[in-house]
Amino acid sequence: MLRNSRLLSFNANIFALAAAVVLLAFWSACGGTPDRTDRTPSQPQPPAQETPTPPITMIEAPTPTQTPVPAPVQPKQELGLIVRHPSTLESTDWLGLAGNYQTTHVQIGGEAINAVEDLIFKQELQNQVRRLSRQAKQENLKVYVWSRELNLGDGLFRFDPTDPFYAARQAAYRNVLKLLPEIDGFILQFADAQSPPWSAVADPTIAPPGPIDRIRIVIEMIQRVVVDEMGKTLWVRVGDEGPQAIEWLAAALRQMEAQDIGVILTQPTWLGAEYNRQSWIAQTFEGRKVILEADAAINQWGGANTIISFAEPLNELRGFREKFDFQGYACTIDTQDTLVFDSPNRSNLVLLNQGEVSSDVALQEWIEKEYKFSPVTKEGILLRNLFMQSWRVAKKIAAVQGNDTFSLQWDPDAPPSFNNQRLNAPIQLTLYDIAQESYDALSTLESTLAQLQEIQFTLPFTQLSSLEQRVKNQIELAKLLHYAKQCYWGYQFWRYTRNEQEALYLEGHLRTLQQLANNTPQVFMLDKERIDAGAILMFISNIRSRFPRVLFGSKDRVWTKISGVQIRQSASNSIEVLWNTAEPTVGRCHVVSKTPPLWEKSAESSLLPETEHRVVIENLQPGQTYEISITVTALNGLTINTKDHVFSLDDEVVF
Repeated sequence: MLRNSRLLSFNANIFALAAAVVLLAFWSACGGTPDRTDRTPSQPQPPAQETPTPPITMIEAPTPTQTPVPAPVQPKQELGLIVRHPSTLESTDWLGLAGNYQTTHVQIGGEAINAVEDLIFKQELQNQVRRLSRQAKQENLKVYVWSRELNLGDGLFRFDPTDPFYAARQAAYRNVLKLLPEIDGFILQFADAQSPPWSAVADPTIAPPGPIDRIRIVIEMIQRVVVDEMGKTLWVRVGDEGPQAIEWLAAALRQMEAQDIGVILTQPTWLGAEYNRQSWIAQTFEGRKVILEADAAINQWGGANTIISFAEPLNELRGFREKFDFQGYACTIDTQDTLVFDSPNRSNLVLLNQGEVSSDVALQEWIEKEYKFSPVTKEGILLRNLFMQSWRVAKKIAAVQGNDTFSLQWDPDAPPSFNNQRLNAPIQLTLYDIAQESYDALSTLESTLAQLQEIQFTLPFTQLSSLEQRVKNQIELAKLLHYAKQCYWGYQFWRYTRNEQEALYLEGHLRTLQQLANNTPQVFMLDKERIDAGAILMFISNIRSRFPRVLFGSKDRVWTKISGVQIRQSASNSIEVLWNTAEPTVGRCHVVSKTPPLWEKSAESSLLPETEHRVVIENLQPGQTYEISITVTALNGLTINTKDHVFSLDDEVVF
């Protein structure tokens, strides 16, 4: 019985094994593969003769049609944002706005970074630059760092590669680029350096090289590390060193074989030049890539809490921009307290990136987008005039007859040197001309403020409030600087004449200026100078220490004001100029062309004194821009001048 059961069990196992072999063979024939991978594969057998299987056509789903993704728009030119204040580095939120203006790079300089050593010894600054650089990379922006040279202290520099200082300076740049590989390059500058090359202490035992060779040696010293060794970019910033040093710098760059070192020209260098700009830059920096630096935050004219537009000067330079092949612009975007993104001055970023469009058209488009007003509406015309006139008004507020920017830090015993020599002479006419200049600015601003009130119901409250406050700030600044100028040149005139009447006028101006300062909570930036109550009071104290207080009272000067100036085109080649004076005067109008060919002409309004004046100037060129000045002479012989009235004739006029 046991034997039969074992036999049955054995037969069952044989049957199960046979069944498994059959199933495995069937599964393999259908294309299956064993699950186990730990078995040794059997030797391949020659395939049996089979009828070839017809190929199977795979039916694929149709690929959906995709709309091609447009390539990112490449900026037509460079547009850099210059960060000057340490507070801007603390928050990088503003970087997200850079793309709105087709920005290409960021520069860190000014008060934020003084020299390359700052990034070695100041850990917090190093972290801030690293954070900004990494975020800039996300916005496809390059980052350049300013550095002044030479930083030797009282050290000796032999201007030779074997000098220990030579290797030390190279090591500083090498170490920073290893610590911060995110930096794309340096902007080398010599202004305000501890020891600029031309005045550095050289080895007295050998004949030192001249200033041009010194500059070239220093640039090549840094180039060999930054460009040749580390593969970064090097720029040279030019313009704050003075006319002679600019010529040395240009000559040094011309001697250098490497053409990949770019040049950044400061604003006064290219914008303030009265000579042929494109020829001068093209000849001086021939073959170099050039970026023109500008101040979008308008530190020179009051700061971002005022309204200053580049539209007018850029319109004058339109031909220059078309003829001279430069790389673009770099703009200062911050003041000590404000970013340009928080100000109407951000329109300057739009204007500077509109290389192929006239600034007037670009400004109108920006106003329409920003304020939602068509250029032909009353509101659109008002806002356009506000921005277009702002540059001229700012010059009248902060400059002296178009010369330099007025400074409260000038030494009263040593008047500044201007191109206009009459400003150095203590004559009464200077005081009247300064007063007329200030009156022109104030009357324009007060008229603008009244016009803003007329459109208050069509302008959103926040925008109206911002514009109104900035115009009020400019009025405040205009009054402050009017009396400051009268005090400064009034002191010069009194010191020369010792006239009792002039002493009374000067005393009155000092008292008024002190009252304005005490009632001024506003802080302005004026050509890198902080203007606030403390600065004004220090200015008054400086003059008071040289001028005795008048005990018998004070007087306010009265002058023959020129008002109501209107300029309009009367025909295709002529203009009509109208103005008023407070008392009868004989008037003369002088017209000078702003673009070649140079042309000028004068005409009198009348032979007899009158208060209403009209002059017609003919034989002008359609499409050309002219500068118009007015001179009037009163019955007592007093002469008053105006300047900076700019007018462009239309190519075609419809009457």
